[in-house]
Amino acid sequence: HQYWLLRKRRGLGLVVPVDPVSDLFNLMPFPVGELFQQSPTRVAEEMTGTSRFTLKQEKPWWWNFFVARQFSHGRAFLVGDCAHSWPPFGGLGGNTAYADAFNLSWKLAAACRGEASQALLNSYDIERR
Repeated sequence: HQYWLLRKRRGLGLVVPVDPVSDLFNLMPFPVGELFQQSPTRVAEEMTGTSRFTLKQEKPWWWNFFVARQFSHGRAFLVGDCAHSWPPFGGLGGNTAYADAFNLSWKLAAACRGEASQALLNSYDIERR
């Protein structure tokens, strides 16, 4: 399970249970305004609306996203994180990688059987970008 927090004038946050039995959760906040400058404990308090927790560990994290200049060159194809990187939540990275592989696999199969031209293989880059 994942829980999204949306706090007016405070920001957005994602809460992911790490071990719900021991009440261990991972909070990934995206604070805005002055809250962005505050300590991790203060950010967590403001985002969750409570101070009834113990902050066990803090690590900085930056939104990192990239897309390769091209997804194929000759007979080489990029799939998943090699082609594009997504933030590590919401299932976007894994689901996108599966969709890349599915999109490319049937095209390669058709090309290997002689049922498709290079144009079909070229469409992979356009469709998956």
